[in-house]
Amino acid sequence: FFAYVSLTLFYLLLGAIFTHPLLFRFTECTPAADASGDQFQTIWFFWWMKTALFSLQQNPYWTDFVYFPHGTGLAYHLSPFTNLQAMAVSALSGRAINSATGYNLLLLGSFAGTWEMVTF
Repeated sequence: FFAYVSLTLFYLLLGAIFTHPLLFRFTECTPAADASGDQFQTIWFFWWMKTALFSLQQNPYWTDFVYFPHGTGLAYHLSPFTNLQAMAVSALSGRAINSATGYNLLLLGSFAGTWEMVTF
């Protein structure tokens, strides 16, 4: 058990080092390698999955919010596992957290989660 916890903490620390200075502005910004804006697309997908399932009660893999009025399919873009994690992070915090914080929590958690998936 000690090895498991220590490796998880090690990979979280490694993630914090690789994303420096993210920890100092954790709720304000998201890391980006370039100006592509992929992190904003991911944050929008977090919002869309929650909105489609709970507010609109419709299929989250189709939207007319993009390419209105015809709409478009999102099957190749949405990762249900990642989006469910985002909803869980928001629910476990006890309140709605801002988009940047949720994205950053999942990003740092992915460093620790990667070694766990590889070892099991």
